[in-house]
Amino acid sequence: MSYFLVIGFVLGIRHAFDADHLAAVTTLILGRPTRRDSIRIGVAWGVGHALMLLAATTIVLLGSGGIDPRYATVFESLAGVMLILLGFDVVRRAVVSGLHGHGHRHGPQEFHYHFHSHDQAVVHTVDPHVHSHAPLTLGRACMVGVVHGLAGSAALILLSVAATPSLLLAILYVVFFGVGTLAGMALVSAALAIPFRYCAAAHPQRLQLAHAAAGCVSVAVGAWLILEPLLGVGLAGSA
Repeated sequence: MSYFLVIGFVLGIRHAFDADHLAAVTTLILGRPTRRDSIRIGVAWGVGHALMLLAATTIVLLGSGGIDPRYATVFESLAGVMLILLGFDVVRRAVVSGLHGHGHRHGPQEFHYHFHSHDQAVVHTVDPHVHSHAPLTLGRACMVGVVHGLAGSAALILLSVAATPSLLLAILYVVFFGVGTLAGMALVSAALAIPFRYCAAAHPQRLQLAHAAAGCVSVAVGAWLILEPLLGVGLAGSA
C-alpha cells in the first residue's frame, strides 16, 4: 500500500510539469519580486488543484459512477479558455504599459527586482521610484489550480479506479497525487522565476519581450487544449 501511495506522490510531481500547468503558473508569477512570492503562488495553485481533484474524485467514487467524456472535454476546454485569457492579459500588460524592471533594496539585507511600467517616459535617475508592490493574488492562483484540477479529474478518476481495489485506497491515492503536484509546482514556480529575474538584471530592455513571449505561449497552449478534441490528437500530459 505504501509503495502504491509513493507512486501517486511521484506521479503528482511529474504532473506539475505538464505544459498547460507550466504555461498557467508562468503567467501568474510574472512580475513577482522575490522567489518566495513565486513559490507561494505555486503552492496556492497546488492547493486549488489538489482540493478540486479530491472533491471530484470523492464525489464520483462515492456515487460509483464516472465522468461523461463530453463533460471531460468541456472541462479541458474551460482550462484552455482560461489560459488564453491569462496569456492575453500578460501580453496586454507587457506591450501596452511598457513593462520594464530593475533591482532595488527595501533594507540592508533585502534586494529584489521590481517590475513596473510608466504611462510616459521617466528618467530613472530623477524618479525616486516610490512604490508599493502589487498583492500576490493567491486567491487567483488557487482558482486557476481549481480549473486545472477539474480538467484533470476525469483521467485521474479512471486511473485510481482501475489501479485500486478499494474506495479508501483510491481516495488516498488522489490525496498523495495532489500533494505531489503541490510540491512539484512549488519547485516549478521557483525555477520559472529564475530566467525572468535574470532578464531583469542582465537584459532589462528585453524584459518586455520575455513577458510578451510567455503570454503568447499561454495563448498557444490554451488554444491547443480547445482544438485537441477536434484534431483527435493529444497534448502530452494535458489536464
